[in-house]
Amino acid sequence: MGLSLKNLKSPLDYAYPNARVMALKSFMLKEDDMKGLVAAKNLEEYISLLEHTPYKQGMGKITATEIEGIENALLSSLIAVNRLALGIAPRDTQKFFAAYMAVHEVELLKLIINSFEPREDGKREDTDYSVYDPILSSDAKRFVKEAADAKTKKEAIELLKGTNYDFLCDATAEDLNLQGYTSSMLDKHYYENLWDAIEGVSSQDAEYLKKLVGTEIDITNIMILLRSTLCGCRAERFTISGGFRLASRIGGLSGKDAAEIESFLSSTFYRDAVSEGMKNYEKEKSLLRLELMFKKRILAEYRRVFLGNPFHIGVLLGFLKLKEYEVKNLRAIAVAVENGLNPRDIMELVIT
Repeated sequence: MGLSLKNLKSPLDYAYPNARVMALKSFMLKEDDMKGLVAAKNLEEYISLLEHTPYKQGMGKITATEIEGIENALLSSLIAVNRLALGIAPRDTQKFFAAYMAVHEVELLKLIINSFEPREDGKREDTDYSVYDPILSSDAKRFVKEAADAKTKKEAIELLKGTNYDFLCDATAEDLNLQGYTSSMLDKHYYENLWDAIEGVSSQDAEYLKKLVGTEIDITNIMILLRSTLCGCRAERFTISGGFRLASRIGGLSGKDAAEIESFLSSTFYRDAVSEGMKNYEKEKSLLRLELMFKKRILAEYRRVFLGNPFHIGVLLGFLKLKEYEVKNLRAIAVAVENGLNPRDIMELVIT
């Protein structure tokens, strides 16, 4: 990355954290493990297979083969790993890792707020969110408790006044009826906070973070632009500040049609994925395959951090991202097995 010696952090800062995460990384599931899970005939067999992996402790606590219990056990494992990383990270990076961990809080807010979407039976599910408790702020814990008595989405959002999420309170009725509005605004808030949290780390660590987080922001912005364009919406208020390769140019694409966006991106790092994804969109009228390709691109970026000099923030963050995708894969496989999907179709959903 062209780093000068004066910008290098002392190896002692990362010797212990990296030794811990590399040991944990060695226990991550292999391709054969995933193939075995994909071929599970039912959730009971799926759980039985996971009981022979590092996830066995969580699986042993499940009293039924309900998907919610499996997902909560997997999420609990991921949250525990995140908390471990925060505890061993060098002091000047802890603000960044705290901002990184906030993704779980953001995802929970999405779940709760979106649970107020209209349902055919007119009812909302009574869900236990206690698995999130270890990483929630006091404001978020209060929101979870009080939102259980809210009757509408607007009423639930009003409970966020005075918190870090009170920007959602400015949403109009038209906004709240717009599919994906709340999730997009929460993603924007999360990534911009994460980008700002890079301030304060060493210059060496900042270079790694700007490439890794910036690539995620670039890709998220591309998906925002394409989805907005294809549904006839404007994307300006949803696009995220920052980025790695597209930071200074993404704003100029708002309001362009899909063909213009594809043409612009044809000269960038993202051209191949976008070209193939848009060809598939013409056939299936879905951006799912493009999204899957982009997720694989993100994962590939994080895998590269384990090459070369190991004494930097990328190794710790890279492990957390690999673990995040492993858990996402396991949750997707569980849902697919529950619904009886063909193993070949399930493997297409696995991000490797």
